[in-house]
Amino acid sequence: MGSPYSLPLLALSVALLSLGLAGAAAAPVQIVGVEQPSAMPANVDGTWAGASAYHLWCFNQTVRQDTLRVMQQHQLRVLRIFVSHCDDVGDVEAPVGVWNDTILHRIDQLMYEAHAFGVKVTIALHDRWMLGCNARDAYVAKYSIPVLPHCSQYDPLRFGNDATVFYQSPSARSDFKNRLTHILTHQNPHLANKTWAQLSDVLFSVEPENEPQSIVSELAADWQCDMTSHLRALLDAAAMRAPMSVVSGAPASTASAASSRGVVRSPVLVTTGGSFVEVFDPLLTAACPGVDVLTIHAYQGSLALAVRIAEYSVAARKHGKRFIVQETGATAATAAAKAAALRSIYGTTLAEGNVPTMVWSLSKTSHAAPDFGIWPGDAAFDVVAGAAALAAAADSEQRWPELP
Repeated sequence: MGSPYSLPLLALSVALLSLGLAGAAAAPVQIVGVEQPSAMPANVDGTWAGASAYHLWCFNQTVRQDTLRVMQQHQLRVLRIFVSHCDDVGDVEAPVGVWNDTILHRIDQLMYEAHAFGVKVTIALHDRWMLGCNARDAYVAKYSIPVLPHCSQYDPLRFGNDATVFYQSPSARSDFKNRLTHILTHQNPHLANKTWAQLSDVLFSVEPENEPQSIVSELAADWQCDMTSHLRALLDAAAMRAPMSVVSGAPASTASAASSRGVVRSPVLVTTGGSFVEVFDPLLTAACPGVDVLTIHAYQGSLALAVRIAEYSVAARKHGKRFIVQETGATAATAAAKAAALRSIYGTTLAEGNVPTMVWSLSKTSHAAPDFGIWPGDAAFDVVAGAAALAAAADSEQRWPELP
């Protein structure tokens, strides 16, 4: 797909990226309440950038707020996190169906802080890699999922952690829907006691799981449709009950109008979390009624990324959906090589339609080469910050009214 904006602007984009220039910083806000959050500059014709900091809720207040301040200053408008155990905080259910809301309380606080900094949040409500690959949660024991202490989807021994039963079993699906319901009906005491499903001023999107169906011997083609439809039903039901803004108590500005059947569509998007099914057939996932946004996870370099973008663009157009690069990043032996790799990646996402791109990951505590993390002061961060500024200023083929 060619660039939708002018060649002079594209040339400027590439030139600025090659210099590693970042956008101008905005003044940080203090956490004094949520009545008047500090909004980032908006460009409805441009696009946006974001970052994963998947366990940011697990860190202390200083790290959390420093991270959100960096995002605010450098136009990283969406933060992606996971509901999965971290350090001494266990998962939300252990055993399956027995709830421990400690994680949710931690995320309540992070949501409050993110809202004050004008950063929206994407939440993956589970992580596939907790299913016996590097870690294990309650589903591993209940469904006898084989455990592999260290694995990845590229590991030749990966099928030692075959999680097919989790996606195929009707009982597991029912249990997992209970998890999704429990999380989205949890109330945030810091944000007018709204349920998470009602927090359209705070949430950009929710997704059933991070990287579902990675390492399975048999794909369950309907799992993503099943789970995203469940999420969409929960979100829309919440919008029908109380389609209210957290800040003012007025109707949410981005709430969808009632359809001819009187159903309100929640403005909180449903994303796919980098589904492994999408890698083979993005058209299949794009056809799911509950899916709003397809999500590319790509770490194989800029040429492979360009191919993926073209495929996802076709699938999204065909089914009236949108798509983003939700995970991408670089690891290298030196800071310069890491920055060069990111420069190539972001040059591609800018050139191929100015696709919203989220870096893996923004990390104050782990960002030196060869780690994937980035932080201000790194050459790699300068590339990402510069790309975020360019993305907001340049035209885009997709529109994002959820980020006014």
